[in-house]
Amino acid sequence: MAIFAPVVQRRPGGEMNAQAGLPIDMHVVRHEEANYMASRAADLMLDDTQIVAVLTALGHQARLNLWRLLLPYGAAGMPAGTIAARMAIVPSSLSFHLRLMTQAGILVQRRSSRHIIYSVNPDLVFGLSQLFATLLLRSDREPG
Repeated sequence: MAIFAPVVQRRPGGEMNAQAGLPIDMHVVRHEEANYMASRAADLMLDDTQIVAVLTALGHQARLNLWRLLLPYGAAGMPAGTIAARMAIVPSSLSFHLRLMTQAGILVQRRSSRHIIYSVNPDLVFGLSQLFATLLLRSDREPG
């Protein structure tokens, strides 16, 4: 079975990268990369219960905005107080949303002195990207 993943290439006529908002082509990645991705995807395979929990947790405007806020910070994350200030949200509401997202596995938390730092779960982000890539590839092959 071939593993497919988006690969960004510069074409003579135009597209440079996906970050510029330009379309990218789907290519078969090199053998070593395919093996790595397959082993990592197998380790991070989300079951239906996890997928439902994640999508349910992201199905609220405040939580989706929170996830978008934290994504660029990666593993460094952000203290809960800073998140509250940036989102202009009442601390009790923020606490509810952070707890729900942490329970769903979307966020991870750690303590740094007196602060609780929240960051996106990179394994879950990878698992979701693999899920969506798989669904996209399947939809390309099925008549519609």
